[in-house]
Amino acid sequence: QTRWWSFFLDTRVLMAAVLVLALAAVALAAPAPAMLRFDNEKVIRFAAANHEQLAAIKHLRTALTVPLGLDWWLEPSSVVGRHVDVRVPVSAAANVSAYLAAAGIQPSTMIEDVQTLVDDQFASLSRRPITSTADFDFTVYHELPEIQAYLQTLPREYPDLVSLVTVGESYEGRTIYGVKISSAAGNASTAAKPGFWFDGGIHAREWISPATVLYMLNELVSKYGSDTEITSLVDSLDIFVVPVFNVDGYEFTYNGNRMWRKTRRPNPGSSCIGTDPNRNFDDHWAEIGASGNPCDETFYGSGPFSEVEVKAVADTVKANANIQAYFNFHSYSQMWLSPWGWTDAYPPDYTAQIDLSRQAVAALTNVFGTSYTFGPSSTTIYPTSGGSNDWTYDALGIVHSYVVELRDTGRYGFLLPANQIVPSGQETFAALKVAMKYILANPAPRRVPRV
Repeated sequence: QTRWWSFFLDTRVLMAAVLVLALAAVALAAPAPAMLRFDNEKVIRFAAANHEQLAAIKHLRTALTVPLGLDWWLEPSSVVGRHVDVRVPVSAAANVSAYLAAAGIQPSTMIEDVQTLVDDQFASLSRRPITSTADFDFTVYHELPEIQAYLQTLPREYPDLVSLVTVGESYEGRTIYGVKISSAAGNASTAAKPGFWFDGGIHAREWISPATVLYMLNELVSKYGSDTEITSLVDSLDIFVVPVFNVDGYEFTYNGNRMWRKTRRPNPGSSCIGTDPNRNFDDHWAEIGASGNPCDETFYGSGPFSEVEVKAVADTVKANANIQAYFNFHSYSQMWLSPWGWTDAYPPDYTAQIDLSRQAVAALTNVFGTSYTFGPSSTTIYPTSGGSNDWTYDALGIVHSYVVELRDTGRYGFLLPANQIVPSGQETFAALKVAMKYILANPAPRRVPRV
């Protein structure tokens, strides 16, 4: 009997080991988690014709967004007549339709089927190894590993011009890479050169942002020495470029949820993941235009700089005291936005900010005729708090701090076709060069504190 139990136990151990190995094999062979799908989901647009309808829209936003699973692509403002764009899940379509009808609001459909546009974007991906800059195709969107591989090739191919910058590490352990472009020419001391920073991808789903930033980065390095205008600008500035700010979120848009916006850090006490990194800066944090609900897309986080990615970027900008311009690229709306987002009041440097904006937008429009609006964030698009460019302006005294909302105005929204990457890059680079010249002609060293 003892032998029988011994055999039984030995067999159970053996079978358990086999089961563990089998499960491990299945896990290794299992496909990646399925992407969230958006079949038959629409993006609708509507606007308030009066203050009563405006109140109804704001109630829909604040009270019913999370219960209904609504995704606001353009947030409500305080202006009657200014439209909003909302992605509506199929399960909420009837309720939203009834709500708007009761308020006398007539929506229009901007996107008939979100999944169709998602499929079109993924069909255009190249997904090939990047071992040199020649391997990187600027006409398509790229996953994070491809972008990081491209950035790592730059110092090898342009050793006297480009250095790789490790900005920090994300919550999930990914490196946030940037580059510094600085030539030995120009001023005798590189420390004397004004710094110029631009980044993209703070909101994960805004793919055109990193793509446009990468296009402009390539123009700066690949045409240095052959294009006299670019050569002069690079010789005169220290240029810092971070193509993907929110690396965890961006990666998740490729392998989990194409419409993901936030970071990927879990929120204690909630099943909802992530914080809006552009509501997490320590500038009027947790005020207007941000939510305390972890399930909301504009959740401001557990505290200022609670997101390691936000803190890493902020620390890097702060540490480079020569930076006189900060640009944070987003999509969509075709807007060039200056401080402030947290108040309708004009900042002390409003005149200079609008002057640069006007000149940059004129240069952008001159390329293809693309129309941009410019002005302070709060009145031009909608109120926000805890934003990147308000923090760089208020806390660091960087006068020329801007958020730029790239193409388009809603036909595709966050799902801009890849064939618009190069045109977006071309027109935005024209504007960026004007901004660089403006900084050089109108030096504005930091003055802290500004407010």
